[in-house]
Amino acid sequence: MFKSFKLNFFLVLLITLVSLIFISLSIGSSGLSFFELISSDSIFEKTIFYDLRLPRTMLAVFVGCLLAGSGLLLQSLLQNPLSEPYTLGLSGGASLGTVLFIALGVSTDFVAIGSFLGCWAVTLLILKARKIIFNSRSLILFGVMISFLCGAIVTLLITLLEPQNLPTAMFWLIGQVGYHGKYWPLVAVCFFVVLIWVVKNHKKLDMFLIDTKTANAIRKDSGVRTSVILLVSLMTSVAVCFSGLIGFVGLLTPHIAKMYLKTSKHLSSFLFSSILGGIFLLLADVLARWLGGDLDIPAGSITAIVGAPFFIYILFSKRAVG
Repeated sequence: MFKSFKLNFFLVLLITLVSLIFISLSIGSSGLSFFELISSDSIFEKTIFYDLRLPRTMLAVFVGCLLAGSGLLLQSLLQNPLSEPYTLGLSGGASLGTVLFIALGVSTDFVAIGSFLGCWAVTLLILKARKIIFNSRSLILFGVMISFLCGAIVTLLITLLEPQNLPTAMFWLIGQVGYHGKYWPLVAVCFFVVLIWVVKNHKKLDMFLIDTKTANAIRKDSGVRTSVILLVSLMTSVAVCFSGLIGFVGLLTPHIAKMYLKTSKHLSSFLFSSILGGIFLLLADVLARWLGGDLDIPAGSITAIVGAPFFIYILFSKRAVG
């Protein structure tokens, strides 16, 4: 019965995702539909489809997958339902590293390195803080303060940037998936690499969910823990590098997936959370384009409008730890 339910749920998610992809490919400032673009022999219209709409759509899907997957892994590692890259400051750290590299004049080809270093530094800081801060809500507040600190430094750096670098830096702050769509294959490869690792190590990850001495021993296993840290940092930094700051995807989708699946086991929850993340971010981008018309409303603003109330709900829910 449960396997049948999972299969049906999986099919519903896939149908929803494919439908949203079709809708996304049909929306644009040119007003041309999906069928008009793919049936046209015009170079201009083919450019709109293959260089603009398709890359933007696929980038939104896989960035959503990365953010959702990293949120699930963080919630398992830290045993806190409020954990996700945005609320813990990982996204802020990645953004700070990116803007710092821009301010230092580093080539845009190497900006991703700054994103990764900033994200990994905040991740290590959070793990160190967890050894001192035993109340998990306080740990979340610590992460939020780290995020504010990173944001303040980013603002300072932006005021010191050369005018020609301002547009590049501002991109990281608005959470927009429309500018670096051409890199979506790289983002997709990153997601599938992590997915394969999770499938191979799902039993060890499931031990994070058990409050026993064995589970604690697994959590202290430097190999597993370090792998999770590196993977979360990789996922978050890649997502931030190519889409800017987008919050609450990693918070919302794991809870929805586990609520419907009735299980937190990683073999199922990671895949379902990731697909939901792709759906959520793509839906946000579609809504942003539909509501904005000729204006390019950032998808990150839509995810925040939906995710912030959900964060408050979990914060005051009895399911929140601490």
